[in-house]
Amino acid sequence: MKLIYFITILLLTTSLFSQESPTNPVNTNPSVQGSENTNQIPEPNKTPSSSKKISELGFRIMKSEYDPYIYQSNANIAQQQVNRDFNLTGNIRTIYPLYFKFIDEEKKYGVEFLFSQNALTKAHYYYIYGNDAGYGFRRRDVSDLERNDYKLNYLSYALTPFGEKLYFGAGLRKIDTNMWSGSLSGIGSEKIHTLGPQVAIKSNLRLYDSLYLNLSLEFYYTEGRRSLSWQGYDTFLEWTGSSFEEFAFLYKEYSHHNTMGVFRGSELDISFSYIFFEKYKLYFGYNYNRSNFSYKNYSDQYVTYYQFTDAINIYPQTPDSGREKIRGYYFGISAVF
Repeated sequence: MKLIYFITILLLTTSLFSQESPTNPVNTNPSVQGSENTNQIPEPNKTPSSSKKISELGFRIMKSEYDPYIYQSNANIAQQQVNRDFNLTGNIRTIYPLYFKFIDEEKKYGVEFLFSQNALTKAHYYYIYGNDAGYGFRRRDVSDLERNDYKLNYLSYALTPFGEKLYFGAGLRKIDTNMWSGSLSGIGSEKIHTLGPQVAIKSNLRLYDSLYLNLSLEFYYTEGRRSLSWQGYDTFLEWTGSSFEEFAFLYKEYSHHNTMGVFRGSELDISFSYIFFEKYKLYFGYNYNRSNFSYKNYSDQYVTYYQFTDAINIYPQTPDSGREKIRGYYFGISAVF
């Protein structure tokens, strides 16, 4: 919450500072003042109330629901694990995206930047699995996960026949994911840092006086290197002829240095905004971000070592993929200067 207080104070300070107009020096001689007042010539082409360059700085308070690709992955479907009827638990949290926008109305272009962060902690879901031996009901814990989205757009706009602005944009999107897990039996982490292009189309429709409807649709493709570190030990039961005995084994997963993560997705944002005091904006909207995640150059090897047999086994792993969803309603505030 300290971050929110700091941002709010920053918005108010920036807006108040922008409202201060420079004052021209005035001669204290009354006779000179009178002559200046009588000799002032109006400038008909000057419109001080309308600014050609507009900047906007703000943040959102969003109730975000994040479904990582692990939840609805293709591997779950291939292994006949049905989890769509069981909601993921622990994937809803409040996030605070930050954004900045600059518009030059004279040259009809603009730039915008937005940063958001989603995270999962102690999330889990239940699923039904089935095979030749029957079916079962199990719980699966999702590794702690963090996803950071950065996006930067260059916008150019044209006026519609109704006088509304229609923006067309292109830019960059960066998606970073960090997944980690730790326990007494093992520790692991996976980091994926991707970067790629995106295109956007946006519009601001004036509904009434200071009330606007804002529409935004973006398509993106990002890819980048993936680093993996996963190792530990586990146990299993083995029939020895007269009884079951528990044996321990060590495991470690090795990944190829050229393995990459890929996101292909789209993001839809719909909001209403209201301008008050000519320097502030209030937003209420809904954001939906959906992407397909997959690997490139995947060749992981799962290696185990059994001490009781002094044997090493190597198991090639199958690449996983799936859909990611981030959605939620938000309330936003910004300062315009």
